Amino acid sequence: MNSRNRLAAGKKAGGFMKVGILQAGHAPAEMIAESGNYAQMFTQFLSGRDYSFAAYSVVDMEFPKSAHSADCWVITGSRHGVYENLPFIEPLKALVR
Repeated sequence: MNSRNRLAAGKKAGGFMKVGILQAGHAPAEMIAESGNYAQMFTQFLSGRDYSFAAYSVVDMEFPKSAHSADCWVITGSRHGVYENLPFIEPLKALVR
């Protein structure tokens, strides 16, 4: 089953599938001026489908209440590495486990 079929299969009956976007970094200023931050870019890229969106700026310590707050998750790119000692890394790892 390809990823599109898996997403369609996971869609809630009669409603939108909620996509949680975990923003793990900030886009460069010149990109933000043109396209918005990473969460806005992913929302725009995935719009037009039966999805609703919730974005969390995990890089700024904004986290969902639980992994069940969305039906699926997208973690944006970041200039930070998973092994860096930054405050948001450990809570993000715990969320996706």
